[in-house]
Amino acid sequence: MESIIKDSDMSKEYKIWDNSNLYTKSDYNELILNQSHSLNHGNKFKKKQKKNTNNMITNKIMEGFSLQNGSELNTSQQSKDVLLQAQLTPTQENNIESLKNKFNQSLEEYQQLYSEITGSVNTYISRTDSNNPYISKNIKFTDGTICYVTNKGVAKPYSNFQIYKATAGINGCPSQQEIVDVNIPFSSTYTEGTQIPTTPPLIVGSSMNQGQSCGNEGENVFVNSIISNPTTKYLGCYADNSSGKPTMSFIGGAPSPPSNITIVNGNFSQPPLSNNNYGGYFGTNTAVPGWYFNAYIINNWSGLASYIPIPYPGGNQCTYIVSNQYIYQVLNLTTGTYTLSFSASSYIGNPLTITVASTNSTPTQATQTFNVNPPQGSWTSYTETFNITTSGPFQITFTGKSGSQASALTNISISSSNNNNANGTYTYGTCEQAAIDGGYKYFALQNVNQTTSQGYCAVSNDKIISTSNGIANTISSQISLWNSNTANQTGNTANFINGSLNVLNSSGAAVFSTPNSTTQPSTYVGCYADKSTRAMLMYNKGSQQYNNSQCQQIAQSIGATYYGLQNSTSGQNAQCFTNSNLSQTKQYGVASNCTKISDGSWSGGGWSNAVYSTSTPTVNYFLILQDDGNMCIYLGSSPNDNQGLIWQSVTNGKQQKGNPLMVASKNKFKQNWMPSGSVLNPGEFLSSTQGDLVLIMQSDGNIVLYTYQTEINCQKMADGNIGGGLNANSLYELSSVGIPGNMEKLSYIDQDSKLYTYPDSNIQLGTTYTKISGYDTSGNNISGASFGNATADTCQTACNNNQSCGGFTFDNTNGICYPKTTEMYPNSARQPLSGSDIYIRNKVVQPLPPGVSSLTQNIDTVQYQNYVSSGKQVGDNVNMNNLKIDSVQKAKLEQMQTKLQLLANKIVNLNGKLNLADIKVTSQSAIDSLQLGKYLIEYKITDKKLNSYNSAVNTNIENILNDSDIIVLQQNYKYMFWTTLAVGTVLLSMNIV
Repeated sequence: MESIIKDSDMSKEYKIWDNSNLYTKSDYNELILNQSHSLNHGNKFKKKQKKNTNNMITNKIMEGFSLQNGSELNTSQQSKDVLLQAQLTPTQENNIESLKNKFNQSLEEYQQLYSEITGSVNTYISRTDSNNPYISKNIKFTDGTICYVTNKGVAKPYSNFQIYKATAGINGCPSQQEIVDVNIPFSSTYTEGTQIPTTPPLIVGSSMNQGQSCGNEGENVFVNSIISNPTTKYLGCYADNSSGKPTMSFIGGAPSPPSNITIVNGNFSQPPLSNNNYGGYFGTNTAVPGWYFNAYIINNWSGLASYIPIPYPGGNQCTYIVSNQYIYQVLNLTTGTYTLSFSASSYIGNPLTITVASTNSTPTQATQTFNVNPPQGSWTSYTETFNITTSGPFQITFTGKSGSQASALTNISISSSNNNNANGTYTYGTCEQAAIDGGYKYFALQNVNQTTSQGYCAVSNDKIISTSNGIANTISSQISLWNSNTANQTGNTANFINGSLNVLNSSGAAVFSTPNSTTQPSTYVGCYADKSTRAMLMYNKGSQQYNNSQCQQIAQSIGATYYGLQNSTSGQNAQCFTNSNLSQTKQYGVASNCTKISDGSWSGGGWSNAVYSTSTPTVNYFLILQDDGNMCIYLGSSPNDNQGLIWQSVTNGKQQKGNPLMVASKNKFKQNWMPSGSVLNPGEFLSSTQGDLVLIMQSDGNIVLYTYQTEINCQKMADGNIGGGLNANSLYELSSVGIPGNMEKLSYIDQDSKLYTYPDSNIQLGTTYTKISGYDTSGNNISGASFGNATADTCQTACNNNQSCGGFTFDNTNGICYPKTTEMYPNSARQPLSGSDIYIRNKVVQPLPPGVSSLTQNIDTVQYQNYVSSGKQVGDNVNMNNLKIDSVQKAKLEQMQTKLQLLANKIVNLNGKLNLADIKVTSQSAIDSLQLGKYLIEYKITDKKLNSYNSAVNTNIENILNDSDIIVLQQNYKYMFWTTLAVGTVLLSMNIV
């Protein structure tokens, strides 16, 4: 007989969603009564016994009844004894009935709770179904409350509209356009965990945080990228610092600080010509800015298009050198190695000679010469390298060699190999990615090669510093404001002596001088302030009775070097002061209230001294390039000792843009003025503070005051993006900043959009990979693991079979696989490399905790960072199942489980005892069945005999006696037959019921 409750069932944990039909009343009765034969036999037997109690024949032996074999009666008695032993006592019946009632009551409670939970399950299914119109959208209630609904049907309210505006549309959250109206107000009773009566119903979650991430609820997330689908915005072209620390940080190498060496107007964009036109400029150093010119300039000239292809490499214009024409420019070069670059084409063929020659009166080194023969009808780029052994001015000349042919020339530039300004290797895309990988908001390209679209990559998170120098400009042309008109006199130099700017020829004779028409005495020093603590010694207690000659005699008589007249407007009746210390005399600075007398001398006013020297001193002057655009010569030792104007160029207001490579700090004097006795050799210059005025002594013998026109120093590159020129950053802004430290993190997002981390024991390397094309990650190779003749698939297989393999790089060109350790990118740097791909091995959750989805979604570091952290790990006694059972239901389930276990234990104990009795009854039933068969056979024989006796008509006494025995035997058999049949029927009934 089988147990009512199986042992295996007792150890099994039943779930609330299991089939409740296992525990219905009818099934219980069938289970108890059909499976427990002992209980059934006992109940039937007890009822039968009650009916037969009064009619029972208790005599064991009846007169006249005997059997030929006593075993038949023993069988009957044995059956009675077995049935008597199997009979249930009233106590047992009461226990069984009590257990049955208690079990049925527990089942009723279970079915009620099951119905409640079934309703919750159905609600959950409808709430999370993809047809739910609210999931993954914003919803708006009639009172204006807005909620984000997770994909598990949890409505997370926004506390205010500002948080909603700052969150919608970013980090996976639905945009403001993805909103659904709900035709009920948001009740104050809608607290976290309560149900909202929408169709289908929603559950109230926690409030939204500003900028938090949304989506992927009920799933794992794996961070496999810094930023997904980044967007950038071009901010403009900004100047870098010309010296010192740059405004942004460079990645992968930085350009050397810029020098003041530059070819002016190297693309011949000035002077501008109309389209499809040309102009000749011969024997001039002013018509074409920056150049001494003896050639043509052409602008997209169609007449030469088959020989000089349009467009030109440097823009719309280029120079056109016919026959032996030439152009040159003078640069002041320091010791080092230089590269001269240019583009050229020819009409039929006109070879060019390029010379680099010292312009000093005594050349500092030999002239260096280069020859090129540009092809006809094709622009070709050239580079020529030369060395400067002694610093000084050098003339770079381009000369035609053919007697009748012509060549075109443009894009002329010069660079020093002492710096790496031309070696940037970053494109727009690789610089952007470098900024993303490094967690930077801003990036820029500087000093780009517009043809290759490569340059230096700079990054930053500080917009203010990155833009602090303002817009970056480059020189497009230089404009002459004033010149000495002394061109074509090679070997000329300039000096500044006795208040005049002079140009001297190679013989030392002045060929130009600015006028110095001052008539004041040569001994006059200047007008300086005085105070109560006197700058000079007062003579005769300040008696006002002296003129110039009288005060001079007094100073000479006492051996004083300087004297001064004070407090007189006529030069008569002045106070006389003396001193031998000029610095002390000037200590209170320049005064402006000295009066010029008719004879050209000066007299001091109140608290000012008109100071003279007792001998004939060297009078001080200075030449200054003022910020107002004027070039002026003043009497005095410096701008702080200005004693009056001597001469001016009258160019004030005509200055334009500054040349950042020729600011005052970069000129010979490191300031915007030069003192008496200064010299300018060819190529040397004096410049204003901002470089918008430059006085340069040219090698052609002319001294020229230039100002400049500029253009934005950022241009479109061949790839369509904008790159910065020398010392200029083309600044871009990324839409968001990545967090490299979040790479390869694996976590779980619950139905309320909260993040749970995994313990390390749950994170394993998977068999899928994230591919990054066009990059290598150096180092971290697994020793002996690389192999050739590989494919990406065979490389993945090899990595999957190696527990130390965190990924690999694949050389597509040579078919080589390089398995890497887990210290590879993103835990180390990556480098742009054409033909190479990085494969990062993704991570998986293993083993999967109960209630956690096996789905894993890839996200970026920003979305991961902005999920609201639960502060817990998966498995910290946290229900990861999205189907939430409340605490009351959980307590009831636990109580019912304990109660059912106790009842089951009692039933099992009772069932064991009844099983033993059942075995005995079943065994006796088999014996009775065999004996009954024997009885039936004997009964048939006896009945046959009786029939034969009844047919005889004549009988005798013997027959009567025989008949009497037969009758007795017949009755005896009838008794035994019905007795056995009755017992068998009872047994059979017990087995059937």
